[in-house]
Amino acid sequence: MPDCTGIVHMWGVDALEVTTVDSLAADQWLTTFSALRLVRAVLRRGLRDTPRLWFVTKGALSTSPLSGFGRTLDMEHPEFRSVRVELNGSVDDLLPELLAPDGENEIALGLSGRRVARLTRREVGTPGEVDWSGTYLITGGLGGLGIGIAEWMAEQGARHIVLLGRTERSLEAVDALRAKGVEVVVAQADVTLRADVARVLADIDRRMPPLKGVVHAAMVLDDRTILDLDEERFERVLAPKVLGAWNLHELTGDLDFFVLYSSASNIIGSPGQANYAAANAFLGALARYRTALGKPALCIDWGLFAEAGIMADRAAEGNRLADRGIGTLTPEQGTEILGALLGSDVAHIAALRLNLRQWLEFFPGAAANPLFAELHDREEPVEAMEVDAESVEPLVRDQLGRILHLDPARIDRAAPFTSMGVDSLMALELRNRLEAALGVRLSVTVLFAAPTVAALAEYLIDKLGLVDEYADVSTEDLLALLDESLDRVEGGSE
Repeated sequence: MPDCTGIVHMWGVDALEVTTVDSLAADQWLTTFSALRLVRAVLRRGLRDTPRLWFVTKGALSTSPLSGFGRTLDMEHPEFRSVRVELNGSVDDLLPELLAPDGENEIALGLSGRRVARLTRREVGTPGEVDWSGTYLITGGLGGLGIGIAEWMAEQGARHIVLLGRTERSLEAVDALRAKGVEVVVAQADVTLRADVARVLADIDRRMPPLKGVVHAAMVLDDRTILDLDEERFERVLAPKVLGAWNLHELTGDLDFFVLYSSASNIIGSPGQANYAAANAFLGALARYRTALGKPALCIDWGLFAEAGIMADRAAEGNRLADRGIGTLTPEQGTEILGALLGSDVAHIAALRLNLRQWLEFFPGAAANPLFAELHDREEPVEAMEVDAESVEPLVRDQLGRILHLDPARIDRAAPFTSMGVDSLMALELRNRLEAALGVRLSVTVLFAAPTVAALAEYLIDKLGLVDEYADVSTEDLLALLDESLDRVEGGSE
């Protein structure tokens, strides 16, 4: 049987177009989780040539997490050359995409023709007016970001704020707001549970002015590479974003604003965060869905916050992302951006500090991603470098040194990668950088099979066909071979 060259994942076509809490949960098993299982199965087969992968949907809201998953897959495993296709017409329209791909990886097909995805820069524009006379609900309200938003709202004139969190606790910041005359209610509830959300909203209706604004900032992180992810870890991260946002969408009435705090991992595909990117992709889709219904919606794909949010307690990871070109925003910068966007005509926007050149330097496989085409001048694809057997090990040392922030000369060629602190995400990054530099496909488990610099260099030399056939021949034998060759030459010339 010939090798498989492509796989078309069509489960997304069967997702329900009418969205409910139950259908959201069921469709994740049908679409996103089945895609995860498929990718893991292919990776574990260790195929010599990885088949191209297409994810096909009909644009149902419940299938939107696939786009975030796919963008992370592009970063972790560019060998799949994955393509996301939203098919709103005949299945015949899909055939040209399968038979003659042109490099586009996010495509919508419908009556209006073929559309492709691009990130573009945009000015914020003029914000709308908010009178701040109502009640304002913040989910994830007891975290650093939530408290910062509440303080900013109070500065704008809000006098009735509800902070929703899974655990009830006393905070000095809450007491400070109350001392300024702000009514602050701390509500213990799980935003993923419809009954909990309904209870909190009913309590607001009984005790406080009408609810006029919502900021959904609840989140959970559980970072893993795709190969290490399972459905439980995926669902744990999806639920607060997906189910929480949908519960708020369905149970709230007329509002001045409905803000969804998302993450830029959704658009740049941060390696190790496929579950988080998938969850945030849903928020952007929900904002567009609400806008189409004539309801207010604003989804902001935030970058990193320096002094608040969950990254405030993950300094090492924040430093690693900063080294890869993702800068930080202060909470004050975040609320300034939020204020400029509230009431504007923007439904979905990213706000982050990104050095794209630096990001692409660390993830060279993303340089050809058309999603970024309008953010930087398109350059010719970087050609694989020419190497010989002697230059392979220095290349491995150099790439590893850049990932670990070590002088390559200090790296012990015989030390196991794990003893140097190389985790699964770093191993994936090293593999992808070596693939781009050498123009060769490498197994996802290559660093397990060759767990030291010396072993990896030897493996690469063999893989590239750079093995010197005379490397183990002694000097005396080489001279004898040379004499024999000269004798043949002289004999042939007589």
